[in-house]
Amino acid sequence: MIEKSISISIIQCKDKYDNLMQIKDRMAEILNRENSDVDLILMPEFQLAPPSKTEEIERVLLASFKGYAERLGCWIVCGSIPCISDEGLTQRTYVINDAGIVAGHYDEIHLGPINVREDKYVHGNKPFFFNFGDSKISVATANDLYFPEFIRSMALAQVSVVCSPVFCPLEMAEIFSSMLVTRAFENDILIVRSGNLEGISAVSPNGTVLAKTTADFEEQIKLKIDMTKLKKASCSRYFRYVRKDLYFY
Repeated sequence: MIEKSISISIIQCKDKYDNLMQIKDRMAEILNRENSDVDLILMPEFQLAPPSKTEEIERVLLASFKGYAERLGCWIVCGSIPCISDEGLTQRTYVINDAGIVAGHYDEIHLGPINVREDKYVHGNKPFFFNFGDSKISVATANDLYFPEFIRSMALAQVSVVCSPVFCPLEMAEIFSSMLVTRAFENDILIVRSGNLEGISAVSPNGTVLAKTTADFEEQIKLKIDMTKLKKASCSRYFRYVRKDLYFY
């Protein structure tokens, strides 16, 4: 099956929605609107959770979004569940297919302090991607965007779209907007972001901004992506960091 185009819905939340149950209620409200033409829904990242609550959160989250996916007949990337433990910060992002079945999940583990300037970073899993028709779609968390080699590995795997759920301090909005443009352009890859930050939410492979989040977070951003027009990711072994003017962070 070759998907010529896909419709992506990006869900945004304000800071007051950082509680899981509040997010769940908000999603139910939004998803009950007219969404029959949506192929994939990207949820925001959730707040930090203590280890004792992780299993409970996962159970509530999966039960809710598996039902949404099956009822709407669309795929859902349902955000992250960051968990602080003795091992560091662990984040898990689930991908649920249109039959309401978990198609896979992505774990990210940071051991010890993260120094993004020196790229001292320990990652838990290899980049996770799933097949959507004839295309590949991958998942990247907020921290992944700091590391050019991580997004580059997705481009080398011929991924067409990167979905990034984000929940960060508001002062990070400008930085994330810059990183989205840079990562998309340097890797010839489409990146879409959900979350709580005002600013850029989608960037095309040539660095063109496709969507922005305004101050009105009640809106639901919808994108129609022509997959046949997306560039094939470059397989050059060289990063574009030789272009210092393109490398913001």
